[in-house]
Amino acid sequence: MTKRKQNSLFITLDDLVSEDHPYRKLDALLSFDELANPFLDIYSAKGRKEKGVSFGLRTLVLQFIEVSVIERWNAFYAKTIQQIGSVN
Repeated sequence: MTKRKQNSLFITLDDLVSEDHPYRKLDALLSFDELANPFLDIYSAKGRKEKGVSFGLRTLVLQFIEVSVIERWNAFYAKTIQQIGSVN
């Protein structure tokens, strides 16, 4: 019987996201840990482990970018539909 490499059964997020992905570039550009420093005093060391302030800041920035892209796409789509409707 041959041995299988167990780690080949698992996929990490790094395996799924390419090195040149825009979110990786954003992560390299902004220091989310440094941005989170002023908020660290708010969190207690007691209780359940939280995701972290830098994680929250990352998600807010990414959500803002995603919403901006979707809004631009919707505006482009609506304009295109209007142009098609005015041609007919």
